[in-house]
Parts: sequence; structure tokens; C-alpha cells
Amino acid sequence: MPENCSKNAEKPQNERRIIPGGYFCNAKFDEIAMYNADILRALDAITGANTNREEIYRLVARIYDQVHKSNKVLSELRMIYK
Repeated sequence: MPENCSKNAEKPQNERRIIPGGYFCNAKFDEIAMYNADILRALDAITGANTNREEIYRLVARIYDQVHKSNKVLSELRMIYK
């Protein structure tokens, strides 16, 4: 068995998932894609012709929140890939 495979086999199940390309990483990439899709939907709504001022503020706040969530997920992935 290659060296890093045997090291991963010795780890508990939850730690084996936290490896580059593992189940946990793929779930985090899906989470980032979800946040980005939500941001794009909100930006599309902002550019709509009939959007009032309150709705624009609400959507900008939502985009701000989604960007912060996406950055948090990216920092978690950076820790895994170190």
C-alpha cells in the first residue's frame, strides 16, 4: 500500500474525509457554488428595472452575507489543502 494511503487508512472515518479531494472537500466546493449562484441571482434581481430602493438594500445585504459565507468556506478549504 502506498505510504499516504496507509496513513489515511489509519485515520478515523471523519478524518479520512478531510483530505484534498475527499468527500468533505467536495461538499465545501458545492457549498461555494451554491453561495455564488445565490449571489448571481441577487445581482440579476438588482439589475431588474422594477426593483425599489428597499429591495435593493435587502439584496445587497444578502450578497454581502453570502460573500462572507463563501470566504469562510474557502478558508476552511485552505486549511485542508495545507
